[in-house]
Amino acid sequence: MKFKKLLAIALITTPLLTACSTGNKNANSVARTFKHAIIKLPDDTIIKGNVKEWTYRLSDTFQITLEDDKGTYVVHASDCVLYND
Repeated sequence: MKFKKLLAIALITTPLLTACSTGNKNANSVARTFKHAIIKLPDDTIIKGNVKEWTYRLSDTFQITLEDDKGTYVVHASDCVLYND
């Protein structure tokens, strides 16, 4: 009986966990959408632009793609600001 309950729980929760792991979501499964970014490059150049897409990569790194062919940047979290108006 316990085995059947555990199996039922596993079958129900696995799709939910899989669905929560896609897209731009944090650990609480909340989608984050940002319109603008300010990025500081290693030579202290500041890049501002509208966000086309962004991805949280490693522990504290973001990959940010800007609109209008301004490029894609992989930056440390301390070197960028993502925000909305």
